Amino acid sequence: MLSYKRPMREMRNALRDLAEQSVSPNPYELALQHLVLAEDERVEMARSSNAKREKVFANQSMIYKPREVLARLSKLLTSSDEWEEIAAGLSLATGRRLAEVLRFAQFREKSLYSVTFSGQRISSPGDPSFPTSTCQ
Repeated sequence: MLSYKRPMREMRNALRDLAEQSVSPNPYELALQHLVLAEDERVEMARSSNAKREKVFANQSMIYKPREVLARLSKLLTSSDEWEEIAAGLSLATGRRLAEVLRFAQFREKSLYSVTFSGQRISSPGDPSFPTSTCQ
């Protein structure tokens, strides 16, 4: 995803400085002179953004046998009395870190097939809600 947030902030700050020094009666004209990004600037911004995205996805892996994972998940959550297996099942079902599940997690039923989670260690906006798998 291409983000103009930082470059635009830098340009606004530079324009503010220019406007203070300028004698131009129309600040809109001054802004138009300086806000247009050159093609090479746009390409460089996209390149850095793509590199960040690739870095995020570098350590992710695909689940190649999702039915087997769901079967194991169902067994961990419904047939086990061991806290270790239940914790592993909760971690697998929600995608949360094991430390979050063991120490900080609070799950609340949202609907028959989803729960809300609180206790996330790395903050992100919103209250995460996770669909639960059916264990029939």
